Order: sequence, then structure tokens, then C-alpha cells
Amino acid sequence: TFVTGRNAKVNAYPILTIETYSRENDSSGDFRILLDGELTAPLSYQASQKKILQEMHRLNGIGKVNMLGPVDGQELSSLEVNALIADSFTAQGLKAIALVGDLTSTFAPADRLMIGTCELEIKSIYHEDYDETQSAGNIYESLYLSSPESANAKAVGYSIMQIKPSDGTLNFLTDCSQGDGVSETIRIGSVLNTDHGVDHSMILKSYTADIDAIEIIPERNWRGTAPRIFFKPPSGLSPHTFTMAGIDAEKVTIRASARNSQGLGPFSNPLVISPSSTVPSAPTSVLLY
Repeated sequence: TFVTGRNAKVNAYPILTIETYSRENDSSGDFRILLDGELTAPLSYQASQKKILQEMHRLNGIGKVNMLGPVDGQELSSLEVNALIADSFTAQGLKAIALVGDLTSTFAPADRLMIGTCELEIKSIYHEDYDETQSAGNIYESLYLSSPESANAKAVGYSIMQIKPSDGTLNFLTDCSQGDGVSETIRIGSVLNTDHGVDHSMILKSYTADIDAIEIIPERNWRGTAPRIFFKPPSGLSPHTFTMAGIDAEKVTIRASARNSQGLGPFSNPLVISPSSTVPSAPTSVLLY
């Protein structure tokens, strides 16, 4: 690889690979990421990239995370779901919609939200138990009592999504060409689909965490046709070691250089080691971007 330009550089960052898999591409349920002793909240098998980022950034030992984009055979797409839409519905004074079930492990604030012709954004998302006297429960009860969606909402509750913009000027019918309904198709978020599941791979920059100390833990609701979660820690390789013999000096100064098919790379800053202990001195001039 050749890079030109003033102050041009190439940065290499660790990649954490996580992929869900089932033979019939019918996985369901949640999993958690345990990273160096810290545990995320439950994450849906098809959690949006914003949701993955939200949970990873809540870990104290993580500095910054970015999700990977599609490569050959993959597709970045939104999730299609059905929602209760009523222009008159607000939650805590803000424009809102409702979806049957608890989707707080799937979507996050700032996820893109496509309703009709409008591209909007989720301001917040939270789950409520069914209450026929208020909130979305009152709409299900008064307008759509005999619908399957109302029956399901009574059993599992519903997720309320507050919407940006939320200043009260948005009208779904006139602005978005979207009428009211109990099961209207909308699109939310971004996920990286594969032939048999979802790719949740990401670039990690650690703050204090050992990013090789990782486990992926399926929740009790994990289902599918032979469902699996595959993951690979960022290193992927065991540490390189070397032996120096016949050293008489009390301290030895060395420089390290990486080599690939293009040849040797630039040498590192000097490292001072003591042959009796083989413990190197602290590295200097380390830059984090």
C-alpha cells in the first residue's frame, strides 16, 4: 500500500468480529458481550448498528467503536417492522409511534426512522406494559380492539418511540403521505446482513480494557435452526517471541520492525531490556489516533 500527501498515514486498528448464524436464517433472541469483565445490556440478534455502538460505548474500558461496512456478499439495510401510527399520539408531550413487544434491545436513539416519505430519527425508545387507559394502550383499546396487534400488545406490551423532529409541527399524513393504522410498515436503523444472519463486526479502540478478553453470551431466549454466534477477538494471533543468546551487557537496546510480502517496515523507537529479567522498559512516543 502506498500513501502520498502531506502528513499522510495509514492507521491499523483492532477488529472484533461477531456474526450470528442459523441454517435457515431464522435466528431470534438476544446476546450479551462480556469484555474484560464488563457486560453489555441484552442485544438483539439483529440489533441495529446504533444499538451496538450505544452498548459498547457504555463500557468503561472502551475508548471508541466504529461498525464495519459491507464487503462482498453483504448488504447494509434497514429493518422493516410494523407500527401503530396515529397523528394524534404523543408520549410525554412528544410525537411518537408504538411497536408491539420490547424492542429496546434492537434499536437506539439516533437510529434512522423511515415513515412514509419522511426520513426521521428516534429521539428515545422505552418499553411499557399494556395499559388500556393511557398511552398507546388507549389507542389499541379504543380503535383497534379486535386486531391481532392489540391482542399481542396485551400479552407483551409495546415499545414507544419518540421522534425527531418532535416540536409538534410534523403531520404524518400531509408531510409523509402516511395514514393512521395499527400495523403500518416502517423501516428503522441499519444492519449488515449475510446469507445466514447478521454481521456485527466493529473496529475497537480500547481505553483500559483487554480487548482479547471477550465472551459472547446468548440469552435464554436464543432460538433458530441450529443458531450460532461466531466471534473472533481482535488479535487473532499469539504473541511473537524471540530469544537472544550470549548477551553480556546489563542492558540491551533494541528496535522492532514488522515484515510482510512487501518487505520490512520502519523501525520502532528504541526499547531497553535487561537480559536478566527480559522485561522491556516502557515504550515512548506512542501515538493514539
